[in-house]
Amino acid sequence: MVRIETSDNNGRSGSVFSGTVLASTDTEALVVTCAHGFDENTHKTIVRRVGDSNAYVAEGIGKDHVSDVATLRVKTRGRWEVTPLAEIPAAAGDQIKQIGYPRGAWQQRWRTGQVIDDKTFRTAGGKYPIHLASFNVVQGDSGSPILKDGKLVGIVSGSDGRAHYMPLTVCRFFIRRQCENGNCGNLRPLLGPLQPITRVNRGQDAEIARLKARIEELEARIAQPGPPGPAGPQGPPGERPSLSDAELDLIARKIRAKISGSIRYRVEPFSRK
Repeated sequence: MVRIETSDNNGRSGSVFSGTVLASTDTEALVVTCAHGFDENTHKTIVRRVGDSNAYVAEGIGKDHVSDVATLRVKTRGRWEVTPLAEIPAAAGDQIKQIGYPRGAWQQRWRTGQVIDDKTFRTAGGKYPIHLASFNVVQGDSGSPILKDGKLVGIVSGSDGRAHYMPLTVCRFFIRRQCENGNCGNLRPLLGPLQPITRVNRGQDAEIARLKARIEELEARIAQPGPPGPAGPQGPPGERPSLSDAELDLIARKIRAKISGSIRYRVEPFSRK
């Protein structure tokens, strides 16, 4: 977590807000934050950390004011602690945390609560979803991380008494787009593939239950062959399933693969337009 300060070309203070370190080497770090902290008057950006008296100059990699996501590249002295990106988004009811520098304070402040809407509450520019948290945030918290189990699931964008945040799906897409063409240098490989994530309809929970029941049925048939026929060469054959044990085992393995292949979430390949 970092504190971000901007100033104009006359040295006058601009905005003070928060950001998250996503990747770091011994000489530089990648920070993600909100785009609305920067405007046409921004000339210089400084990044500070708790317990570190140094002020680090940052350069912008990219920003998108519609999604409200921006990335910075910071020259450092040593490796910084990073916050990893989550693999899946937070869902309604999930416990989450937020940490920021409210009203430009020098001390960090934690808040805890729940996701109260994991669907589209409203859209930034009519295009991108914004999710809601149960706690409030104030000026200075913009750009701060929303965390689940210590991993980034969103970036604070605003508040109406409840925190609005850009969800993981939007963050991953714009971080990847802003890091294209070598803009992030040696920091890019540290972020991983960053494929966009698509949430699968929760109605498929019923499909999971049906497939699991089918597996149990098939395994029971494999374990219990039909009874043998009466003794003697002319006796009728014992009753057996219409499929061989090998065929039933193959079907069960295919159904397991379908379940483990991501019923609830799936990762889609990234496509450029």
